[in-house]
Amino acid sequence: MANDKVLKLIKILKVFSKDDILEIIDIGESELSVILDNLINAGTLEVQNEKYSIIEKTQPNIQGFELIKIEKNYSSNILLRDLVFEYINSQNLTPSTRKGYLSIINSRLIPYFKNSKAADITLEDIEEFITAQSKIISPKSLSNAVTFWGSVLRFAHLNGIISVNPYNGVKNSKVQPHKKLRILNKKEIAQLLKMSENFKELNLLIQIILRTGMKKAEIFALEKEDILDTQININKTCSNGYIRKIKPKIIQKPNLDFEIFIQPRAKTYAFNQQLRRQFFKIKRELGLDDFCLDDLRFSNFI
Repeated sequence: MANDKVLKLIKILKVFSKDDILEIIDIGESELSVILDNLINAGTLEVQNEKYSIIEKTQPNIQGFELIKIEKNYSSNILLRDLVFEYINSQNLTPSTRKGYLSIINSRLIPYFKNSKAADITLEDIEEFITAQSKIISPKSLSNAVTFWGSVLRFAHLNGIISVNPYNGVKNSKVQPHKKLRILNKKEIAQLLKMSENFKELNLLIQIILRTGMKKAEIFALEKEDILDTQININKTCSNGYIRKIKPKIIQKPNLDFEIFIQPRAKTYAFNQQLRRQFFKIKRELGLDDFCLDDLRFSNFI
């Protein structure tokens, strides 16, 4: 389950951002937000400037979490539009998560359900909502909305607002992103290299990926002993300091300087984020929004 994978990764990283998790685990951003916010509520995580860290205890408990139960008497006649705001105001949400939830509430839930009572919502209502929304929003946005829906209804059930949770019968299919691979032509590659000249490390990383077909995480994991005179021994990956061994393979070494990437600094979160920000700025200027560094592996080698 995605939840178990997130908890396992959190134990390893200890300090991380949402992007770190999303880069490693295939999980929706909304689903991840629910997991992180409930871990904060459980006193397991703390967040500052969108960086999460484990609150160290004698025996840290991140085996599970529960929604916050409020000591408040809710009316069974509460409107759905009021319930969703009760939910987000009762949970210890990060600013970015709260903003995302408000967007779902104002653009999806309230316009559709209007003045419906929370206790009157049925499984059929939710399924009809999913069917209607699937025609006008992306699968990812729909999955985020349905996941949030589930959290609200679990909160309502926990606090006695509804006797039966209709969400228990909902099938919220995991969104599998199908991004069309974009292969850059020679002109686009030349533009990318030209615009990255002011960022020495990023420019070198782009050249290495283009000439070797290596993944960024494989380059960051390189050690001095992996760089031979004419060959490179690829045997591990590194993502934000987490090293993982992979099936080894040997490739030809291009005439490029790998010294930067065998330094300890290249295996840190800060270094990774610095290159990501630089690349993000450049790709936006080139109109390559739906493109990542690792996509360069499939472009023509320079």
